[in-house]
Parts: sequence; C-alpha cells; structure tokens
Amino acid sequence: MMPKDQEQDELSRCILCKTYIKKKEVFTCPRCRKSPLCKTHRFAGRRECTSCVFELKQREAADLRKQEQGIIDFIRLLQFIFLVFAIFFIAARTGLLEFVDFLKENIVSSNIAWFGILPAAGYLLFYIILYNQRNKIKEIEAEMHAMEYKRMVK
Repeated sequence: MMPKDQEQDELSRCILCKTYIKKKEVFTCPRCRKSPLCKTHRFAGRRECTSCVFELKQREAADLRKQEQGIIDFIRLLQFIFLVFAIFFIAARTGLLEFVDFLKENIVSSNIAWFGILPAAGYLLFYIILYNQRNKIKEIEAEMHAMEYKRMVK
C-alpha cells in the first residue's frame, strides 16, 4: 500500500468540476491549453474540450448565417431581373417595344423568353441552396443546445 502523500501526488483536480482524477487520465485541450481536465469535459469524437467545440460551432453558425444573408440577397436580385424581363415580355407581346428604338432589334428583344427563364431557374436553384443552408444552421444550433444542456446537467 502506498503512503498517503504518494496517492495525492498521483491525483489531479479538474479545473472545471473540481473532481479528482488520476494523472494518467488527465486531459489537456490542444486548442485552449486548459489542463487538467477530466474525461467528461472532452468532447466525444474530438480532441478539444467541450467549451472549445462550442465556440467552434458558434463561429460556424455565424458564418453560415452570413452566407445565408448573401444567398437571400442574390435571390432578391434574381427576382428583380425576372420582373424586369417579365415587363419586357409583356411590352413585347403588346407591341410597346416598337416605340422604343434601342429595343427594336437587339439580343434582348429577340431572346426575351430565355432571359426570363434563366433567372427563374436560378431562383429555384438558389432557393434549394438556401433551404439546405437553413437546415445546416438548425443542425448546428441543435448540437449547441444539446451541448449546453449537457453542460448544465453536469
């Protein structure tokens, strides 16, 4: 049997939950360099501690929200382009383009249907991308919520 002093030398105390752990089981986060940490503060499947992983998830969610706003702005641009060409299409069908000189014989007036279809197809494509982006954000926020819940329970 070891003396009491040697037993205490082999134990460390977790800086977060203050539980005693063996020195062999001590965990040091490679990102924030917090040490000693017990195994409960290591995120499963990762090398970082739970607080570092939480920060990474927060940053990833913020970046995805910025991308989401860019996608929304591009969708608005496509809607505007579609409306402009819809107006040109209506003007062409009613014969109003005959009165505007620069629209009589050019590429826009001869291919006006294609110029209207392309923004509509782009709108559908980017709306699908936006939908997937929002699902990714929801998944990350759910993971963060689960991490927060686990942190409060411990």
